[in-house]
Amino acid sequence: MSILQIKDLAKKYPQAKDFAVWNFHLSIEKGEIVAITGESGCGKTTLLRLIAGLEVPNSGTIAIYNQTVADTKTWVKPEKRKVGMVFQDYALFPHLTVYDNIAFGLNKDINKKQRINELLALVGLQSYEKRYPHELSGGQQQRVALARALAPSPAVLLLDEPFSNLDEVLKEQVREELHQIIRQSNMTTLLVTHDTKDALTMADRIAVMRKGILQQCSSPKELYEKPENEYVAKFFGKINILENEHLIAIGLQPAAMPNQENKKIGVRPEHILVSKISAQGEKLMGTIQKIHFFGAYQELLISINGQEITARITDDVHWEIAEQVGVSFKKVFTV
Repeated sequence: MSILQIKDLAKKYPQAKDFAVWNFHLSIEKGEIVAITGESGCGKTTLLRLIAGLEVPNSGTIAIYNQTVADTKTWVKPEKRKVGMVFQDYALFPHLTVYDNIAFGLNKDINKKQRINELLALVGLQSYEKRYPHELSGGQQQRVALARALAPSPAVLLLDEPFSNLDEVLKEQVREELHQIIRQSNMTTLLVTHDTKDALTMADRIAVMRKGILQQCSSPKELYEKPENEYVAKFFGKINILENEHLIAIGLQPAAMPNQENKKIGVRPEHILVSKISAQGEKLMGTIQKIHFFGAYQELLISINGQEITARITDDVHWEIAEQVGVSFKKVFTV
Protein backbone atom coordinates (compact mmCIF):
# COMPACT_ATOMS: atom_id res chain seq x y z
CA MET A 1 0.00 0.00 0.00
CA SER A 2 1.33 3.41 -1.01
CA ILE A 3 1.54 5.79 1.96
CA LEU A 4 3.11 8.86 0.34
CA GLN A 5 2.47 9.94 -3.25
CA ILE A 6 4.20 12.89 -4.90
CA LYS A 7 3.31 13.90 -8.47
CA ASP A 8 4.67 16.72 -10.67
CA LEU A 9 5.88 18.62 -7.60
CA ALA A 10 7.62 21.95 -8.21
CA LYS A 11 8.92 24.72 -5.96
CA LYS A 12 10.62 28.00 -6.88
CA TYR A 13 11.63 30.57 -4.28
CA PRO A 14 10.74 34.21 -5.12
CA GLN A 15 14.29 35.50 -5.58
CA ALA A 16 15.74 32.34 -7.13
CA LYS A 17 16.60 31.96 -10.80
CA ASP A 18 15.88 28.23 -10.98
CA PHE A 19 13.39 25.85 -9.42
CA ALA A 20 14.53 24.24 -6.17
CA VAL A 21 12.38 21.19 -7.01
CA TRP A 22 11.08 20.46 -10.48
CA ASN A 23 8.56 17.88 -11.78
CA PHE A 24 9.29 15.49 -8.91
CA HIS A 25 7.56 12.10 -8.76
CA LEU A 26 7.83 9.57 -5.92
CA SER A 27 5.66 6.94 -4.24
CA ILE A 28 6.59 5.27 -0.94
CA GLU A 29 5.08 2.02 0.34
CA LYS A 30 4.08 1.10 3.91
CA GLY A 31 7.16 0.41 6.06
CA GLU A 32 9.59 1.40 3.31
CA ILE A 33 12.69 3.50 3.98
CA VAL A 34 13.60 5.82 1.09
CA ALA A 35 16.67 8.05 1.12
CA ILE A 36 16.85 11.32 -0.82
CA THR A 37 20.43 12.20 -1.62
CA GLY A 38 22.43 14.57 -3.79
CA GLU A 39 24.88 17.44 -3.58
CA SER A 40 24.28 20.48 -1.37
CA GLY A 41 21.66 22.73 -2.90
CA CYS A 42 20.06 20.00 -5.03
CA GLY A 43 16.64 20.53 -3.42
CA LYS A 44 16.41 17.55 -1.09
CA THR A 45 15.68 19.55 2.08
CA THR A 46 13.18 21.70 0.19
CA LEU A 47 11.42 18.49 -0.85
CA LEU A 48 11.24 17.38 2.78
CA ARG A 49 9.84 20.75 3.87
CA LEU A 50 7.21 20.60 1.11
CA ILE A 51 6.03 17.20 2.37
CA ALA A 52 6.01 18.42 5.97
CA GLY A 53 3.95 21.49 5.03
CA LEU A 54 6.69 23.99 5.90
CA GLU A 55 6.82 25.21 2.28
CA VAL A 56 4.06 25.77 -0.28
CA PRO A 57 4.59 24.18 -3.74
CA ASN A 58 4.11 26.12 -6.96
CA SER A 59 2.51 23.10 -8.60
CA GLY A 60 2.03 19.38 -8.22
CA THR A 61 0.35 17.12 -5.68
CA ILE A 62 1.30 15.58 -2.33
CA ALA A 63 -0.95 12.89 -0.87
CA ILE A 64 -0.62 10.92 2.38
CA TYR A 65 -2.77 7.80 2.82
CA ASN A 66 -4.54 8.82 -0.42
CA GLN A 67 -5.58 12.13 1.16
CA THR A 68 -4.34 15.17 -0.75
CA VAL A 69 -2.48 17.52 1.57
CA ALA A 70 -1.17 19.94 -1.05
CA ASP A 71 -2.11 20.88 -4.61
CA THR A 72 -3.31 24.00 -6.45
CA LYS A 73 -6.60 23.99 -4.49
CA THR A 74 -5.74 22.19 -1.24
CA TRP A 75 -3.50 23.10 1.67
CA VAL A 76 -3.41 21.04 4.87
CA LYS A 77 -1.55 22.53 7.83
CA PRO A 78 1.63 20.73 9.00
CA GLU A 79 0.10 19.57 12.28
CA LYS A 80 -2.80 17.96 10.39
CA ARG A 81 -0.68 15.96 7.91
CA LYS A 82 0.15 12.92 10.07
CA VAL A 83 3.84 13.57 9.50
CA GLY A 84 6.61 13.31 12.09
CA MET A 85 9.83 15.22 11.47
CA VAL A 86 13.28 15.03 13.05
CA PHE A 87 15.19 18.22 12.25
CA GLN A 88 18.91 18.37 11.56
CA ASP A 89 19.59 20.12 14.91
CA TYR A 90 16.94 17.94 16.68
CA ALA A 91 15.09 21.10 17.87
CA LEU A 92 14.57 19.81 21.41
CA PHE A 93 13.17 22.23 23.99
CA PRO A 94 16.11 22.95 26.33
CA HIS A 95 13.88 23.84 29.30
CA LEU A 96 11.89 20.59 29.11
CA THR A 97 12.86 17.14 30.34
CA VAL A 98 13.09 14.12 28.05
CA TYR A 99 9.60 13.08 29.21
CA ASP A 100 8.08 16.51 28.50
CA ASN A 101 9.83 16.82 25.13
CA ILE A 102 8.27 13.56 24.00
CA ALA A 103 4.89 14.53 25.50
CA PHE A 104 4.83 17.81 23.56
CA GLY A 105 2.16 17.63 20.88
CA LEU A 106 0.55 14.42 22.10
CA ASN A 107 -3.21 14.35 21.97
CA LYS A 108 -4.86 14.88 25.37
CA ASP A 109 -7.22 11.99 24.76
CA ILE A 110 -4.55 9.30 24.84
CA ASN A 111 -2.79 7.82 27.84
CA LYS A 112 0.36 9.98 27.74
CA LYS A 113 2.33 8.11 30.39
CA GLN A 114 1.78 4.75 28.74
CA ARG A 115 2.66 6.07 25.28
CA ILE A 116 5.80 7.85 26.50
CA ASN A 117 6.98 4.76 28.39
CA GLU A 118 6.51 2.71 25.20
CA LEU A 119 8.61 5.19 23.25
CA LEU A 120 11.33 5.43 25.90
CA ALA A 121 11.61 1.63 25.76
CA LEU A 122 11.69 1.70 21.96
CA VAL A 123 14.61 4.15 21.83
CA GLY A 124 16.40 2.66 24.85
CA LEU A 125 16.08 5.67 27.20
CA GLN A 126 13.88 4.26 29.97
CA SER A 127 15.97 5.77 32.78
CA TYR A 128 16.47 9.19 31.15
CA GLU A 129 12.96 10.65 31.40
CA LYS A 130 13.88 13.32 33.99
CA ARG A 131 17.04 14.52 32.24
CA TYR A 132 17.34 17.69 30.19
CA PRO A 133 18.75 17.86 26.63
CA HIS A 134 22.08 19.38 27.75
CA GLU A 135 22.64 16.31 29.95
CA LEU A 136 22.47 13.95 26.96
CA SER A 137 24.97 12.93 24.30
CA GLY A 138 24.34 13.76 20.65
CA GLY A 139 23.12 10.23 19.97
CA GLN A 140 20.75 10.33 22.94
CA GLN A 141 19.36 13.71 21.88
CA GLN A 142 18.65 12.27 18.46
CA ARG A 143 16.75 9.34 19.98
CA VAL A 144 14.63 11.76 22.04
CA ALA A 145 13.86 13.75 18.87
CA LEU A 146 12.92 10.49 17.15
CA ALA A 147 10.66 9.45 20.03
CA ARG A 148 8.94 12.86 19.94
CA ALA A 149 8.36 12.52 16.18
CA LEU A 150 6.93 9.01 16.62
CA ALA A 151 4.73 9.92 19.60
CA PRO A 152 1.57 10.89 17.64
CA SER A 153 1.89 7.72 15.48
CA PRO A 154 2.48 9.56 12.18
CA ALA A 155 1.88 8.01 8.77
CA VAL A 156 5.29 9.17 7.54
CA LEU A 157 8.55 9.93 9.36
CA LEU A 158 10.81 12.59 7.84
CA LEU A 159 14.51 12.73 8.78
CA ASP A 160 16.60 15.75 7.75
CA GLU A 161 20.34 14.93 7.74
CA PRO A 162 19.98 12.90 10.99
CA PHE A 163 23.70 12.12 11.37
CA SER A 164 25.36 15.38 10.31
CA ASN A 165 25.91 16.56 13.91
CA LEU A 166 27.67 13.36 14.99
CA ASP A 167 31.37 12.57 14.77
CA GLU A 168 32.48 9.67 12.55
CA VAL A 169 33.06 7.28 15.46
CA LEU A 170 29.54 7.78 16.85
CA LYS A 171 27.78 8.04 13.48
CA GLU A 172 28.02 4.35 12.57
CA GLN A 173 26.65 3.22 15.94
CA VAL A 174 23.77 5.72 15.93
CA ARG A 175 22.92 4.93 12.31
CA GLU A 176 22.53 1.24 13.17
CA GLU A 177 20.45 2.04 16.27
CA LEU A 178 18.17 4.37 14.32
CA HIS A 179 17.74 1.84 11.52
CA GLN A 180 16.76 -0.85 14.03
CA ILE A 181 14.21 1.42 15.75
CA ILE A 182 12.58 2.38 12.44
CA ARG A 183 12.39 -1.26 11.34
CA GLN A 184 10.97 -2.32 14.69
CA SER A 185 8.24 0.31 14.49
CA ASN A 186 7.56 -0.49 10.78
CA MET A 187 7.56 3.25 10.12
CA THR A 188 7.34 4.57 6.55
CA THR A 189 10.39 6.83 6.39
CA LEU A 190 11.87 9.45 4.09
CA LEU A 191 15.50 10.22 4.92
CA VAL A 192 17.45 13.17 3.51
CA THR A 193 21.24 12.86 3.53
CA HIS A 194 24.24 14.01 1.51
CA ASP A 195 26.26 11.01 2.75
CA THR A 196 26.01 8.06 0.35
CA LYS A 197 26.99 5.65 3.14
CA ASP A 198 23.91 6.68 5.16
CA ALA A 199 21.72 6.07 2.12
CA LEU A 200 23.31 2.77 1.11
CA THR A 201 23.19 1.24 4.61
CA MET A 202 19.70 2.41 5.65
CA ALA A 203 17.44 2.67 2.62
CA ASP A 204 15.36 0.17 0.66
CA ARG A 205 15.46 2.63 -2.24
CA ILE A 206 17.56 5.72 -2.92
CA ALA A 207 16.39 8.75 -4.91
CA VAL A 208 19.21 10.83 -6.38
CA MET A 209 18.53 14.51 -7.05
CA ARG A 210 20.47 17.02 -9.12
CA LYS A 211 19.48 20.68 -9.43
CA GLY A 212 15.98 19.89 -8.19
CA ILE A 213 15.38 17.06 -10.66
CA LEU A 214 15.08 13.38 -9.77
CA GLN A 215 17.81 11.46 -11.62
CA GLN A 216 17.02 7.90 -10.53
CA CYS A 217 15.20 6.06 -7.75
CA SER A 218 16.25 2.43 -7.31
CA SER A 219 17.59 -0.09 -4.82
CA PRO A 220 21.14 0.56 -3.55
CA LYS A 221 22.48 -2.40 -5.57
CA GLU A 222 20.81 -1.27 -8.80
CA LEU A 223 21.98 2.33 -8.35
CA TYR A 224 25.56 1.17 -7.90
CA GLU A 225 25.65 -1.47 -10.61
CA LYS A 226 23.16 -0.05 -13.14
CA PRO A 227 23.16 3.75 -12.87
CA GLU A 228 21.03 5.49 -15.49
CA ASN A 229 23.48 8.30 -16.17
CA GLU A 230 27.04 9.43 -15.54
CA TYR A 231 26.08 11.73 -12.65
CA VAL A 232 24.49 8.90 -10.66
CA ALA A 233 27.41 6.59 -11.48
CA LYS A 234 29.99 9.07 -10.16
CA PHE A 235 27.92 10.03 -7.13
CA PHE A 236 28.20 6.51 -5.72
CA GLY A 237 31.96 6.07 -5.94
CA LYS A 238 34.91 5.97 -8.26
CA ILE A 239 34.27 4.93 -11.82
CA ASN A 240 36.17 4.64 -15.11
CA ILE A 241 34.22 6.25 -17.97
CA LEU A 242 35.23 5.00 -21.41
CA GLU A 243 33.97 6.50 -24.65
CA ASN A 244 34.19 4.79 -28.04
CA GLU A 245 37.61 6.21 -28.85
CA HIS A 246 38.90 5.01 -25.47
CA LEU A 247 37.55 1.51 -26.08
CA ILE A 248 39.29 1.39 -29.46
CA ALA A 249 42.51 2.75 -27.90
CA ILE A 250 42.65 -0.03 -25.34
CA GLY A 251 41.92 -2.70 -27.90
CA LEU A 252 38.20 -3.30 -27.41
CA GLN A 253 35.51 -2.94 -30.05
CA PRO A 254 32.54 -0.75 -29.00
CA ALA A 255 30.24 -3.20 -30.81
CA ALA A 256 31.30 -5.88 -28.36
CA MET A 257 30.15 -3.77 -25.41
CA PRO A 258 26.48 -3.13 -24.41
CA ASN A 259 24.86 -1.83 -27.58
CA GLN A 260 23.32 1.56 -26.89
CA GLU A 261 23.88 4.48 -29.22
CA ASN A 262 25.67 7.58 -27.87
CA LYS A 263 26.30 5.87 -24.55
CA LYS A 264 29.55 5.70 -22.60
CA ILE A 265 30.87 2.62 -20.87
CA GLY A 266 31.32 2.67 -17.09
CA VAL A 267 33.36 0.18 -15.09
CA ARG A 268 33.93 0.28 -11.34
CA PRO A 269 37.55 -0.09 -10.16
CA GLU A 270 36.68 -3.30 -8.27
CA HIS A 271 35.25 -4.82 -11.47
CA ILE A 272 38.62 -4.68 -13.23
CA LEU A 273 40.71 -7.86 -13.04
CA VAL A 274 44.47 -7.46 -13.08
CA SER A 275 46.82 -10.40 -13.57
CA LYS A 276 50.49 -11.16 -13.96
CA ILE A 277 51.57 -11.55 -17.57
CA SER A 278 51.51 -15.23 -18.50
CA ALA A 279 53.83 -17.02 -20.92
CA GLN A 280 50.99 -17.18 -23.45
CA GLY A 281 50.45 -13.43 -23.25
CA GLU A 282 47.20 -11.51 -22.73
CA LYS A 283 44.57 -10.06 -25.05
CA LEU A 284 44.73 -6.73 -23.19
CA MET A 285 47.90 -5.49 -21.53
CA GLY A 286 48.74 -2.37 -19.57
CA THR A 287 51.49 -0.77 -17.52
CA ILE A 288 51.14 0.20 -13.87
CA GLN A 289 51.70 3.95 -13.45
CA LYS A 290 50.87 4.43 -9.75
CA ILE A 291 50.07 2.30 -6.71
CA HIS A 292 48.05 3.57 -3.75
CA PHE A 293 47.79 1.41 -0.62
CA PHE A 294 44.61 1.75 1.50
CA GLY A 295 45.04 -1.14 3.92
CA ALA A 296 42.22 -3.44 2.87
CA TYR A 297 42.87 -2.81 -0.82
CA GLN A 298 45.24 -1.24 -3.33
CA GLU A 299 44.38 1.04 -6.24
CA LEU A 300 46.44 0.66 -9.38
CA LEU A 301 46.53 3.35 -12.06
CA ILE A 302 47.08 1.42 -15.28
CA SER A 303 47.87 2.84 -18.73
CA ILE A 304 46.60 0.89 -21.74
CA ASN A 305 47.70 2.43 -25.04
CA GLY A 306 47.60 5.87 -23.46
CA GLN A 307 44.19 5.40 -21.79
CA GLU A 308 44.42 5.39 -17.98
CA ILE A 309 42.06 3.35 -15.81
CA THR A 310 41.93 2.74 -12.04
CA ALA A 311 41.64 -0.81 -10.69
CA ARG A 312 40.94 -1.76 -7.07
CA ILE A 313 42.74 -4.90 -5.93
CA THR A 314 41.95 -6.77 -2.69
CA ASP A 315 44.42 -9.67 -2.98
CA ASP A 316 47.93 -9.61 -1.47
CA VAL A 317 49.80 -9.91 -4.78
CA HIS A 318 52.89 -7.68 -4.97
CA TRP A 319 52.78 -5.13 -7.78
CA GLU A 320 55.50 -2.83 -9.09
CA ILE A 321 55.35 0.53 -10.84
CA ALA A 322 56.15 0.12 -14.56
CA GLU A 323 55.17 -3.56 -14.39
CA GLN A 324 53.22 -4.90 -17.38
CA VAL A 325 49.97 -6.63 -16.43
CA GLY A 326 47.01 -8.34 -18.03
CA VAL A 327 43.66 -6.53 -17.73
CA SER A 328 40.06 -7.69 -18.17
CA PHE A 329 36.65 -6.29 -17.26
CA LYS A 330 34.40 -8.41 -15.02
CA LYS A 331 31.32 -6.17 -15.23
CA VAL A 332 30.47 -3.02 -17.23
CA PHE A 333 27.41 -0.81 -17.75
CA THR A 334 26.33 2.00 -20.04
CA VAL A 335 25.79 5.57 -18.87
